[in-house]
Amino acid sequence: MRRMLVIAGLAATLAAMVAAPARAVFEDVEVSPRARALGGSWAGLGGDEYAPFHNPAALAWSEGIGGGASTVRPFGYDFSSQQAFSAGLALPGRWGGVGLGLRRFGVDYLGENLTRETTVTLAHGFRLMADAQSELAIGWSLSLYGLSYGRSVTGIDPGDANSVGLGIGATAVLRERTRIGFKALNVNGPNIGNRDKEDLKRRLSIGVSYAPYGGVATAPDITSEPGEAMQYRGGAEFEVADFAWLRAGIHTAPNVFTTGAGFAVGPLRLDYGLSTGGGVLGETHQFGIAYRPRARR
Repeated sequence: MRRMLVIAGLAATLAAMVAAPARAVFEDVEVSPRARALGGSWAGLGGDEYAPFHNPAALAWSEGIGGGASTVRPFGYDFSSQQAFSAGLALPGRWGGVGLGLRRFGVDYLGENLTRETTVTLAHGFRLMADAQSELAIGWSLSLYGLSYGRSVTGIDPGDANSVGLGIGATAVLRERTRIGFKALNVNGPNIGNRDKEDLKRRLSIGVSYAPYGGVATAPDITSEPGEAMQYRGGAEFEVADFAWLRAGIHTAPNVFTTGAGFAVGPLRLDYGLSTGGGVLGETHQFGIAYRPRARR
């Protein structure tokens, strides 16, 4: 009976994936509730605890030790979840900063693990130049991908698979109000699998973060993947008090509306992001906590 229920759970999982946009392994499930609330835009963000995943060049502005952790159940499904952890450390002199990220996505049913995706990312970013008007930084990231499936109902073990992906990024800051960032993911074209290999996602994102005046920031992004429709993502963030921010955004392909909020308690940040399901699926709620040495966005 238990095995039959596991089969039913797997069928429900597959049906949900069919209802959702076509999903490959290591799909783009956002790690940051702040970025989710901003329509999924992140390439040009400053003060980003999840820089190892988003744009390693942002680590060039690391101050002390900071980091964040988040949890999310995509579309509200109770059988799938993702947890992410990221930390950054400032290096002495002009060496910028280093970061480490850990992402775990899994599908479980009645205590049975159906699939598990684990990503461990090491990243480094540093400034190439800095003057009174502008700054330029570059960065790199190295990601180890691990994929595993649970045993089938007949006892077959599909085994595990691993791969390595290289990412590069850059960020330019102009007059402290404008940040222009770009990130290329998996530029080495990795694939995963032993016999039936699957190409891992390659993605190019370009974004701008602009603060026209204190307490307001906008963040539009363009994201492109081979064989996929180009996505336009964007959002705005408003500081409503010294300790609170409100956010809203949209992104296309599929069309999704987002919102969220952030709160400061000393150096701690509590963040919440909400995204709609694109008209068919349920809403996604994401929560996170972060530690930032300075209250800088």
